Amino acid sequence: MFVGNSMLRIKIGKFALVWRPEPKPRSGRRVALAFLLLATLVYAGVPHTFKDGDTLTATQLNENFAALSAKFDAMEGKSWRLIYETDVASATDTVSITGLNGNLDYQYMISGKILNTSGSSASYFLRPNGDVTAANYGYQYVEGSATGPAAVNRVTSNSGLQLLFGTSNNRFGAFYSILHAKTGSPRILLNLNSYDITTTTIAATNIVNSVWSDTSANITNMSIQSSVANGIGAGSHIEIWARR
Repeated sequence: MFVGNSMLRIKIGKFALVWRPEPKPRSGRRVALAFLLLATLVYAGVPHTFKDGDTLTATQLNENFAALSAKFDAMEGKSWRLIYETDVASATDTVSITGLNGNLDYQYMISGKILNTSGSSASYFLRPNGDVTAANYGYQYVEGSATGPAAVNRVTSNSGLQLLFGTSNNRFGAFYSILHAKTGSPRILLNLNSYDITTTTIAATNIVNSVWSDTSANITNMSIQSSVANGIGAGSHIEIWARR
């Protein structure tokens, strides 16, 4: 490899790649980008580094890029990936998400808005593995409603992990939750939600933390469940993110 004042030359086997900057005002920026790429290869812990006059082989370049690819793959466990998204087209009482592995993902981010079109008030729950055993769920919440003082409550038996409280007919509720999904301890859902939203009015906002007492079953699926039939109306939107 040779870097001169007017060209960048890389030799691979019998072949040489020569890049000459165009005589334009922005050519200095392009040279800087080329040096940035080379510096990335040198300092990213790749197996091969080079100096002026060295010959680069295809094998060495491939090994360097393979090492960088492995580093990016390792970083994937620290990022959120969208694994499920739906815009509800017709009213239902259940939205099911399958193909999960809670022991691999560790955490799930569940967020969305729900329009209640059931004709009555509805609450909404998250059920890991379809568990309907009320004794396996509990929650504690702090609620702010209108301009009055905050309310608090604790429940030790519930229909699932709490996502939203009683949303009236033809009104929206919205929620944002993080589920700690790995086995070995109770699974905890940290949730912020608001409900009975219409025009410029939000009836109440909650911080509610729920727990699922099952410590051993790997989470392979989950469902979002309305307390009444057709409580998840058209216009609802739900997203599931995994830490992958």
